[in-house]
Amino acid sequence: MIAIDSALAVIGYYELSEEDRPPKNIWHFSERLEEWFEAVRERWKHPELRDQVDTKDWTANDLADQYR
Repeated sequence: MIAIDSALAVIGYYELSEEDRPPKNIWHFSERLEEWFEAVRERWKHPELRDQVDTKDWTANDLADQYR
């Protein structure tokens, strides 16, 4: 069961942006992961700490257009 949980966590890391994804060398250290994700949460709470997101290459679609 532990192996499955670890595998699912790693898959989840790949769903994050590169900026928010923890480095591979801390994936098996719960304390370092907690510190990493706390820093990510703080960065998202304070927009001035985040890099500007470049949206010029985003593709528009009909579903998104209805919300504009």
